[in-house]
Amino acid sequence: MSRVDFGELVTGLSETVGYRRAREVVEAAVAAVDLGQQSDYAVDEALEICDHIASTHESPLSLAARALRNRLRVRRLDRSATDAPSLFENAVDPAVEVAFTAEGAVVRRTNGRFADAFGINSTTTVGSLLTELPVPPHDTDELTDLLNELRTGETLDVEVTGQLGSDSEDEQRVFRLRGIGALQGEEVTSGYLVYTDITERRRRRWELERRNEHLEAFASIVSHDLRNPLGIAQGYLDLARDETEVPHAADIEEALDRMDEIIEEMLVLARGSQTIEDPEGVDVERVALEAWRHVPTGDAELELGDLGRIRSDHTRLLHVFENLYRNAVEHGSTSPAPEERDAVEHGSTGSRTQSGDGVSEGAQSVAASGGGGAAAVTVRVWLDDDRLHVADDGPGMDSEIIEQALDAGYSTQSDGTGLGLFIVKEIAEAHDWTVELGESEAGGLLVTFHGVERE
Repeated sequence: MSRVDFGELVTGLSETVGYRRAREVVEAAVAAVDLGQQSDYAVDEALEICDHIASTHESPLSLAARALRNRLRVRRLDRSATDAPSLFENAVDPAVEVAFTAEGAVVRRTNGRFADAFGINSTTTVGSLLTELPVPPHDTDELTDLLNELRTGETLDVEVTGQLGSDSEDEQRVFRLRGIGALQGEEVTSGYLVYTDITERRRRRWELERRNEHLEAFASIVSHDLRNPLGIAQGYLDLARDETEVPHAADIEEALDRMDEIIEEMLVLARGSQTIEDPEGVDVERVALEAWRHVPTGDAELELGDLGRIRSDHTRLLHVFENLYRNAVEHGSTSPAPEERDAVEHGSTGSRTQSGDGVSEGAQSVAASGGGGAAAVTVRVWLDDDRLHVADDGPGMDSEIIEQALDAGYSTQSDGTGLGLFIVKEIAEAHDWTVELGESEAGGLLVTFHGVERE
């Protein structure tokens, strides 16, 4: 760190009041600001001494002290500026500084990453026109236009293409080019440009877009090309039943219903797996209640804990809750759920507080009547930090089953599709969440989604 000699302080004032008087003034100021007699001082300490002299003396001494203070301030700024080359050199991305002249944008300096990235000899680059160097964009007219924008006071934030290195056979890369001009008076006399390689980010985006297009095409096939013949088969079965007794009609209808169920789940899977690029704010409680109304839940109960709004896709979050509710009811209740619930009641039940499940006291409870008498599962939903939890008090899963439960096609029931929890996992991954299965405090299944973003 730069220091200021005691003698320099005295000399700075001596031209006005003489050396002896200047020395007395500086010594008095040092004592007044309680710095102690030293051979030199930090710049900030020297500024404090000058400020004291300027505020306690009349002109011309106060003017001399202010002038000395201003010179020391410039020195401090210059010292800070000497750190700029280090910051420039250590920038993560390739960077170049140019000076705008009548000839064009002349390279004033570059950092090491710039030279390495574009295969340029840094020692011979300074003084060259930027448009003469092998930097993106390689079209000279395009680069000239961008530099002219920078020179007129505009900031740059564009995508350009080019190679890493000077070999024309190198792979084309995509760069985010950002630039800002530096004013001198009212004119932009220089500028800084930074190149960020975003090729991999763009490649992932292209892959996601391509994957989403394929999934949408598959969803279209599932929705139309498979459902249409299935509907025709169901129609002919109904006609045949009207005209005559059809052997094994019940088995045929059950098979058709099973096919329709599989098609519906495949459709949800295809569309649910598409990457969510722009999630919106979603009210979790509203979606949780909506899903509960969609699923035959018998005499099961839904308890809602601490919920709020998260960044998500409404439809796909709805499918998550529907599948988890269905899984809890089908595996957790000792009595089969009816096809349709008779009624849905909303209200406060003053429900219990259960440590571990996170259901707060006074949580809202939604009961579905109609099961009658037999033990029924209770499903609890709550949110804490960046985790969304759905738990039940059913029989739960063995550790061996938990390890496979999220796999496609895995089911413990002979008539199950094995897609329910797999769909949940796929939708979670589309949100960039991770899913964890475990045991709830009540001994049932606990499903936790990590990485949930609150709104």
